[in-house]
Amino acid sequence: MKALYSEGLNTRDFTKKRYELYNNVFESGEDILWSKEHKAWFVFNYDLVSILLKDKRFNANRKKGFIDKLEAQDSEKNILSSFYSRWLMYMDEPDHSKLRKGIQVPINKINSTTPEIAHLIAKEIIIPYKSKSNLVVDAIEDLAIPFTNLVLSKIMGLGLSDYELVLREANNAIDFLWKPFPNKSDIQNTVNSINSSFNIIRNIIKNDDYSPNSLFDLVVKNIGNDEDRLALIINVAVDGHEPFLSAVKSFIFFYAHCLAYDEKLLEKISLEQLVEETLRLECPFPYCARSANEDIHINNKTIRKGDRVIFLISAANRDPKKFENAQGIGASKHHNLTFGVGSHFCPGSILTKKAVIEFAKIFISTLSNKKITIIEKKWNDSFGFRTLDKLILSIED
Repeated sequence: MKALYSEGLNTRDFTKKRYELYNNVFESGEDILWSKEHKAWFVFNYDLVSILLKDKRFNANRKKGFIDKLEAQDSEKNILSSFYSRWLMYMDEPDHSKLRKGIQVPINKINSTTPEIAHLIAKEIIIPYKSKSNLVVDAIEDLAIPFTNLVLSKIMGLGLSDYELVLREANNAIDFLWKPFPNKSDIQNTVNSINSSFNIIRNIIKNDDYSPNSLFDLVVKNIGNDEDRLALIINVAVDGHEPFLSAVKSFIFFYAHCLAYDEKLLEKISLEQLVEETLRLECPFPYCARSANEDIHINNKTIRKGDRVIFLISAANRDPKKFENAQGIGASKHHNLTFGVGSHFCPGSILTKKAVIEFAKIFISTLSNKKITIIEKKWNDSFGFRTLDKLILSIED
């Protein structure tokens, strides 16, 4: 089995047969493997991922050096550096904790209102299907996306059109993150999108186009520095949206999939456990990357100072040493790592879970007497991202 990856891991291993790769690695007994293509170490084991992501010998801020090496004007580098140095995912202590507190306090205040918001919106979207029969439903376009956008815009305190405008422009700004060799046009477009995103948010603030006591309002009140405030709002809009949407899509998929062979699933596990399991089995961002601050010796391997390390969250979530039914739905005893671990644990995780649970309650109660069948599905599976692009359901009486 070890010879299988003697030449190192490559992108195709992840995009074509991701979960088969994980199984092969776990069966081989290896926990850490080197990839020549990615020039990085890959960590699969649940315990190692959990422990090392909290290890201060690893550095999260990998973008500064990347930006410094770009062939760009100093003014462009300054804008990129200022923006990404405030992106929580790429921040180290003590700056990370300071800025994270600025968003965590507002989110904690919003958490208590999330179930009611999600419940009402789920009813609005799902209840109409109760009186209809023999339907073909696009679960993503008709259910998951409307629910996600309506709930998050309400939580943010923005009108739906303003929320979608911020999200669209901000997504253009962070596309830069996924380009290993950005050209001049990429750099200029990213700088323009950052400036445009800031202007959109400044206008919303100037015109008071947000609800009092909303997440947007609380961030504005809680963060004094203008650039911190703007970056955090964009951070929340972008990093909050995709995990939320993915969680809704995954629940619909697994609920329909599992019912096909186990109609008594919810007699064996609770609804809350089912939601947790769907989060465990499918996380949109499969890994967290770090760089080593010093030489680190782990399991007879030496990670050199400066080496890149890929902590595979989606592999750790399927570690058979931790999860009895690692590849399927079960009553898992260990926490999944989908929302990260340690200081970089996602501040919106509780909010997302509460909202998805409310969606699940309405979805199940409304359609419990109907037969739900998956008739078409398509996964978007790249090295750093995995989600459902298409999920078509048949809903019959």
